[in-house]
Amino acid sequence: RVPADSLNRWRANGGRVDLTKLTVTRGEMNFSAHGMLALSPTHRLQGQLDTACVGFEPVLRRLGVDPALINAGSLLASLLGGHQDGAKTAGPQPLHLRVHINDGRLDIGPVRTSIRLPPVY
Repeated sequence: RVPADSLNRWRANGGRVDLTKLTVTRGEMNFSAHGMLALSPTHRLQGQLDTACVGFEPVLRRLGVDPALINAGSLLASLLGGHQDGAKTAGPQPLHLRVHINDGRLDIGPVRTSIRLPPVY
């Protein structure tokens, strides 16, 4: 079978990938995520990932996202949500971001980027 045919059947039958834990580490940068990914009818990724990042600011800047804006949004969400962080762990605190992918369009936290991922097939 042609892989595209198999992927199309899988997509049409509600196929999705549930990520329980994805971790990428490179030097001082650490990225972890969990969530769900699927394919849209136009064969582009869609889904949502909840991420925790340390040292990810250069990547965000390259994607056109201001890390200060993300930090401010994260702080505001924490204050409005009433989370009390008690004792903080030593070292850099992870930046928690929700990443939305809608028909290949990438949104990082509260920021809608101009990035559109190409079709998978």
